[in-house]
Amino acid sequence: SLSPEDRWGLQNDHFSLCKRGDIPFREYLDFLAHYQNERAFLPLVSISNHLQHAGLVLGAEKQQKIASLVRPWFENVLNDIGFEPTPDEKHTNAILREQLLWHAALSESESAIEFAAKQFADWMKGKTVHPDIMKSVLQIAAFTGNQQTFASLDERFQKSQVEHERMNILVAMGCFKEKEPLENALQYILDSVPARNKFVPVVVMAANPYAIPLLWDWYVSNLKPIEQFHPMLYERVVASIIPMAGMEDPQAVKEFFADYMQKSDKATDVIKLSLEKLEINLLMRAAN
Repeated sequence: SLSPEDRWGLQNDHFSLCKRGDIPFREYLDFLAHYQNERAFLPLVSISNHLQHAGLVLGAEKQQKIASLVRPWFENVLNDIGFEPTPDEKHTNAILREQLLWHAALSESESAIEFAAKQFADWMKGKTVHPDIMKSVLQIAAFTGNQQTFASLDERFQKSQVEHERMNILVAMGCFKEKEPLENALQYILDSVPARNKFVPVVVMAANPYAIPLLWDWYVSNLKPIEQFHPMLYERVVASIIPMAGMEDPQAVKEFFADYMQKSDKATDVIKLSLEKLEINLLMRAAN
C-alpha cells in the first residue's frame, strides 16, 4: 500500500541504522523479506547497492548469505522484466536490468552468467550487443573470465572508435576475479588508458572484493604517476580506494595520509571525507 518512494525510504533508513551500528545487518536482511515481490526501480536499485556495499564491508561469510538471498530474487525480477531489452521500454527498466544482471552474476546466478556468456561470444564475433546491457555483459565476461578475456578486451579497446563501448570495456577491466588479469589491468591503467579515463577501472575495482586487496599497494607503489592524474580524477581515485582498501590495514592507511596531508595539499578535503567513510565502514564491520 506504500508508494515506491516510501518503500525505498524505509529500507534506506534501515540500512543507514545498520551502517551506524545501531542495528545488526541480519535485521536489515530480515526486513528485506517484505520486498521479495518488489519490482519498482527505486527500491530495487537501492537494495542492490546496499547489499553490494555490505558484502564488501562485512566479508566472505556475509557475502555468501547475501548471495543466497540475491540469486533467486534477482533472477525472478529479470525473468519478469526480461533479460533482453524490449522496444519502447521504460528507461528505469533498462537501468534496473543492467544493475541486477551484474549483481545476480556476482552472486553466481547461472542464468545471468549463461546469458552474458552468449552475448559476449556474439560480441566477439562482431555481432551487436544492445547498448543497454553491454556494460553488464562485459562485466560478467570479465568476472568469469581469465587472461585471455583480458587480451580480448584490450584488443577491442584499442580498435574501438565508439566512446560508449570503450568506457564499458574499462568498467569490465575492473571486474576480474582472477589475480593475474587484475594485476594486468592495474598496470594497464598506468600504461594504456587515456588520461581522462584512468579513474574508471580504479573506481570499479574498489567495489570488487577480489580487487580490493590489491589496490592499496598499487596506489602506494605508483603514487607519483597517479598524482599526475587531473586533480578531479585523482580525487575520485582517492575517494574510491580509502574507504574500501583502507579496511585491509586501517592504521597504516590513517598514518600514511596523516603524513601525506602534512607534505601535500592534494585532495585534502576528499582525503578527510574518505577517511570518515572508512571509519563508518569499520564501525559497521565491528557491529557485525
